[in-house]
Amino acid sequence: MLKRLSTSIIITMWVVVGIGVVKAQDAHKFQVEIPFPFVLQDRGLPAGKYRLERIDPAKPNLLMIRNDDAHLVRLILTQRVAKEAVSSTTYLLFRRREEKLYLFQVWISGALNGIQIPLPDNNDTKVRRDDGTSVVRLNAKAP
Repeated sequence: MLKRLSTSIIITMWVVVGIGVVKAQDAHKFQVEIPFPFVLQDRGLPAGKYRLERIDPAKPNLLMIRNDDAHLVRLILTQRVAKEAVSSTTYLLFRRREEKLYLFQVWISGALNGIQIPLPDNNDTKVRRDDGTSVVRLNAKAP
């Protein structure tokens, strides 16, 4: 009886640990419908459904973005950015420049750190919040 109980406890612990690992992996994957064309670094991408994920936990600055409709895949090197409070939702920030929207930052729910995509030909990566059209926020959801 004691052997059965200890075996059950061990199996339960492994299941709980396994679920935690799967949820941690899912936390780095999400999808979003982007209703407008946008620029990712120096490439224009069409509106559509996209999946974003970190493909290697050992390299958190490498992000993969995949368009489900056009089967486009891009790998992006990003920079880490931080804010004072934990992000309450997963969202993307786009920066408007010369009538184009550039994917600029990605924030994941529950994290203090987000990732920032360097904008082309721009050494000033600080987001201007002095007018309402500088930044566009788009919420995302888990897959």
